[in-house]
Amino acid sequence: MKPKKISKRAAGKRLNKQGRLAPLEVFQRRMEYYDKLAQDEMALGELGSREKIGEYLKLAQEAGEAQAPYRHARLQAAELNINTVTKVIRAPAQSASNDEWLSKYGGTGENTVDRTAEFLEQINRLQDKKLN
Repeated sequence: MKPKKISKRAAGKRLNKQGRLAPLEVFQRRMEYYDKLAQDEMALGELGSREKIGEYLKLAQEAGEAQAPYRHARLQAAELNINTVTKVIRAPAQSASNDEWLSKYGGTGENTVDRTAEFLEQINRLQDKKLN
């Protein structure tokens, strides 16, 4: 009879119930230890060694990566439904004048408001101000 396969997360919980340190706690302590060493070295400013800081941060990152299976659920366990839709937006053809454009694309429904005259008045007023 084959032994039952236990996930890393379940194994960590089982060990913790038996009074031992869970792997998560060990990795967390290790990550915090190396992070603290890196912070202490950075606090030295110019006297601090960039090589030591890099090595400490690398070790902290490795500990963080090692604890990830114990702390975070796997991405595959989450359902991701991603639908990609491709649409093409076509720019309208160039019109010779504003009136031609409005007649083609401006619409003539009851919700359409023709503000052409209003805009032209505003443009004329701005031009008059510039001239004065």
